[in-house]
Amino acid sequence: MKILHNISSIDIKHGGPLFSMKLVAENQSKLGHDVFIIAGRSFDETNQLSFDNRIKVIIKNCMTKFRYIPNWENHIRKEVGVPDIIHTYGIWNYPNYIANKYSIKNNLKHIIAPCGMLHKEALISSFIKKQVAWHLFQKKILLNSICIHAKSNYELKNILKFIPKDKTALIPNPINIQNTKQKSLPKQNLFKNISLKKKIIFYIGRIHKQKGLKDLLRVWNDISINFPDWILIIAGPDNNGYKNTLINYIAASKNLNYLCSGNEIVDFKDNINLIMTGPLYGNDKHNLFQYSSLFISPSDFESFGMSIAEALSYQLPVIISRNTPWELIEKEKCGWIINDKRTNLKKILLKAFSLDIKVLKLMGKNSKNIIKNYDTGIIVNKTLTLYKKLINKEDFNHS
Repeated sequence: MKILHNISSIDIKHGGPLFSMKLVAENQSKLGHDVFIIAGRSFDETNQLSFDNRIKVIIKNCMTKFRYIPNWENHIRKEVGVPDIIHTYGIWNYPNYIANKYSIKNNLKHIIAPCGMLHKEALISSFIKKQVAWHLFQKKILLNSICIHAKSNYELKNILKFIPKDKTALIPNPINIQNTKQKSLPKQNLFKNISLKKKIIFYIGRIHKQKGLKDLLRVWNDISINFPDWILIIAGPDNNGYKNTLINYIAASKNLNYLCSGNEIVDFKDNINLIMTGPLYGNDKHNLFQYSSLFISPSDFESFGMSIAEALSYQLPVIISRNTPWELIEKEKCGWIINDKRTNLKKILLKAFSLDIKVLKLMGKNSKNIIKNYDTGIIVNKTLTLYKKLINKEDFNHS
């Protein structure tokens, strides 16, 4: 099967959708499929994600934030030809527009994964521009596609406000669970100057206003002085300069004693209770998951939440906001759900820190009942089954 994955950029700042696409594409290629990726070049080439060399990756320069690429359609025609499936990730941009145009012209099957961009909270951002875009082209593109791909029931509910149910398919993101079993480096190599006795609670993901990090820092400022054996680590790429907003808040705070930029501490004091890093990958990321005791994600919303899934795959107890597709964590007793970021978040952290580390580890082990359904092999097979049903014009709504 010839498969074209279409995404606006391979900049790591795009977070979960990009990494899940990479995992799906690479595993499809391993199974013998002819896999292509077409994307806009990152404005910062040091942030570009790399791919398995079996995949044919076509990267072109973008001219605007709309991700306009001159002759995008010609690049598909010359370098890909006629794929069996075009799978687009994200909306409100030129790649989803041109994929729609190309698929109609060549009678191709075009799937679109909105990747959370139809959530109420996401629609509020640049509301007027999106209203104009919706009526000019975006509504028509979604209705022209053969299938809208939801990553969770939570996302599906938002999609169904705009799209008929019989045009949707629900397939979650994959998690490479096997990677959690690789060996770790010695703990002292994780971050310099962190006491080996410190217990770690961490967030990993984009540094963005939507992620609720300022609320987390506000609560951490209130309670961290009472928990000197805990440290908060915030890791991830800056998005739209929001990291500076957090740094300014930290600088004005009474009890936030440490600041970290990249992997180098720039404001060293005696009682470390906070580190901010840049993005972590490979062994650095693995070690952070491996040596931590708690994961926290206080986002306004998540259509899937790759970092939440990864934390569960590492058998870590998690603290997450209500607007995510992980409601089962309370039922399975492997974490807590935040109902209110100012009061409820504080109560949850106090509760979690009061528990013995052995109790937290037992909670984390309960996550295996949830995460087993997200194994990469299972999800890739579901995706390929969906493609085959679309090509053969079979019912796909329950994929």
